[in-house]
Amino acid sequence: MTEPELDILAAKIAEKLNAVSVRYMSLKQAAIYSGIGQKQLIKMAEAGKIKGRKIKREKRAGWSFDRESIDEFWHQPWDEINVEARSILDHIRRKA
Repeated sequence: MTEPELDILAAKIAEKLNAVSVRYMSLKQAAIYSGIGQKQLIKMAEAGKIKGRKIKREKRAGWSFDRESIDEFWHQPWDEINVEARSILDHIRRKA
């Protein structure tokens, strides 16, 4: 591996470690930490599945996410996820 490639790898690792070390994360940090896409994270926050909120800044708005709520989402029992998945599938079947 070349030195520039090592620098890029080190930067990526540092970015992931930084995302894990704080409780409240930006949208980008939350996506890196969770492995969930940015658009999906916003949808999940709007649906109340994870804690996240839009923050107005001087020039533009951003999002802030609670790392602990992301951890809770990933550790919730699979039964709860399966019930929700069945509900979604039933809804799709009814529309078809």
